[in-house]
Parts: sequence; C-alpha cells; structure tokens
Amino acid sequence: MKLFNNKYMELAIAEAEQCLEAEVPVGCVIVSNAGEVLAVAGNSMISTCDPTAHAEILAIRAACSAAGNYRLDGCSIFITLEPCAMCMEAIKLARIENVYFGAYSFKDSASWSPNIIGGFYEKECGEILDRFFQSKRKSVIIKS
Repeated sequence: MKLFNNKYMELAIAEAEQCLEAEVPVGCVIVSNAGEVLAVAGNSMISTCDPTAHAEILAIRAACSAAGNYRLDGCSIFITLEPCAMCMEAIKLARIENVYFGAYSFKDSASWSPNIIGGFYEKECGEILDRFFQSKRKSVIIKS
C-alpha cells in the first residue's frame, strides 16, 4: 500500500473549496503509482444536471483519458468525502489500488431505491453479449 501524501489530499480539499458555493463540496485527486497527478475534479451534479457527476466519477474519466486506459492499476485516489456506492464501484472497475478519504459519509444512500424488474428481452440481450465475447475469443485464437 502506497504511503499517504498530504499534498494530494490538500489538492482535493482545494478542489472542494472551489465548488463550495454551487455544489456539495467534494474534491478528488487521482495519482499514478509514480506520483503524477492524473486528474483533479470536484462535484458538478447541480451545474451539469447530471446525478452521476460526482467528483470521483469525473476524476476517473479524466484520469483514464490521461492514462489512455480504462484501468488505473497502481493508482491512488484522494477524496474529501467517503465514496458512495456508485463511486466505489467505479473505483473498483478502474482497478484503483488505494483509496484515501477525509470525512466519513453518514448519509443513508439506501433509504430510497427504485423498483428493479429484469428479464425483458433477456434472450435477445444475452445473444448480443454472446456474439461480442465469441468474436473476442476468435480474435485471441487467431492471433495465437
């Protein structure tokens, strides 16, 4: 595990300060294993009318773009607030190695949940995925 570095959390705090007037003030910084800052972002949900525009999501998108890869192996993320479930999943999907956060979130995000009903056009949707993965397998076999 990479050692915590104050300067990265201070950058995240400065970013949170930037959005204090218009947004829930959350800042985020993503750093490569070599210590290079790949992305800095703050919450933008209100200003963009986008409920997914959390600081972490925006920073992950920018860091992936900077790295030229959808995986951020070996990277660390510094956030001023404990990540919500959506952001934590995105952090896992990006393969970020270390998560450092400041304040704990005591908000119960599970207090509301939509009705979830699955299985619509299950066969057709599954076939699309099957075709995709079959073509990937064929290209691996051909290249081998």
